[in-house]
Amino acid sequence: MSNEGGISTNTIIAGGVGLIVLMMCAGGGMSILTIGVMSLFSGGGEQRSGGVRIEPLTLGVQPSDDEIAHRKPGPLILPGQVSGPPTTVGAFGYEQCSDIIEGGPVNGPDCLTSEIRCDQQIIGHTRGGVDLYDTKFYEKKFCWPGTRDHDSGDERVYKLVMPPGEWRAWVDLHSPCADLDVAGIRFDHGGDRCPDISNTINQCEMKLNDNPGSERIELTSQTGPGQNAVWYIVVEGKNDDEGPFSLYVQCAPGLGGSLR
Repeated sequence: MSNEGGISTNTIIAGGVGLIVLMMCAGGGMSILTIGVMSLFSGGGEQRSGGVRIEPLTLGVQPSDDEIAHRKPGPLILPGQVSGPPTTVGAFGYEQCSDIIEGGPVNGPDCLTSEIRCDQQIIGHTRGGVDLYDTKFYEKKFCWPGTRDHDSGDERVYKLVMPPGEWRAWVDLHSPCADLDVAGIRFDHGGDRCPDISNTINQCEMKLNDNPGSERIELTSQTGPGQNAVWYIVVEGKNDDEGPFSLYVQCAPGLGGSLR
């Protein structure tokens, strides 16, 4: 959320223990930067050797629904231009892989760990997730051909609800510790139920790299007045890979133009 003369960001912490609020003045205005302080202790109250334990948490800007709905479309894309925003930087690096040991509970409803919103970043871990999606699902729903094994290990599922109208969302996955993949499954009318292989899926986006690193998917939606597009963002590993990751979502109105 932006104030005149400054930038206001909110940080949501799931499992953290502290919050530092830093007041900043700029251009005659005032803004609040909140920084999440991650847990310094693991079970038993003892500090872990080799680094602090990083709890699953959510980082990032939290704009209001009104701000998101009133964003203006960017200009049309000309040939040779990059249509998406720059790839984001992951929330942690390879050296912190052993400090993120689990992804928290599956809070529901159904398969969901949590919801995720535009301009929000989540840190998670596949371990402790659900076992709902596999190679057959991704192939049958035209997400990705059955050339990779997604039949083992857990997956994390997050729900992204886009406003009515024409929108794009870019989902960046950063997984420096394990070979993980990200998929976006559109399922608007499931209510509290996650999509499964028996459902009709008209849109599914998936991006695969064959090594730990970063991946991005782009999700586009066109809906009528009062109708939201609902995406289920799935993170899971190839073969039996499990590991920590961060997700970042950026959104823009319109089907062309740059992020605003």
